[in-house]
Amino acid sequence: YQRRVHGLTFQENAMSIQERKERHKEQVRAAIINTARNIAINEGWQAVSMRKIAEVIEYSAPVIYDYFENKDKLLFEMSLEGFRALVQKLEQSLDFSLLPKDLLFQFSIVYWDFAFESQELYEVMFSLKGITCSKSKIIPMEVEKLNSVM
Repeated sequence: YQRRVHGLTFQENAMSIQERKERHKEQVRAAIINTARNIAINEGWQAVSMRKIAEVIEYSAPVIYDYFENKDKLLFEMSLEGFRALVQKLEQSLDFSLLPKDLLFQFSIVYWDFAFESQELYEVMFSLKGITCSKSKIIPMEVEKLNSVM
């Protein structure tokens, strides 16, 4: 259909509007996750709250709950993000020309580096420093992939 705005005619279709809504929704979701991570980096995970995230991204707290039911669900998503990042780094370091003992050593270096370079993710992935979130769903989804890389 066509839409006129300030004397200009725009050709739009329903799909592009839906795509734009989905893109916006994904951008807000990413902003929530990135904000939570930045708060954790600067102030620690104990400082991360749905209300604080809402303040930083300038949305109301109920909007945050539209994306994540509670802080536990947000931490779970952050944990998944950490496992995805670790698996990606391990996959990048995979070198089949190495002897198994050398490959294991290479993986340990990657793992060690990840733990220090992405400390906030590592903390939430392994429930360190009093962080708790439901991990039972992570095992089949991401840790299995991590195990397949190793």
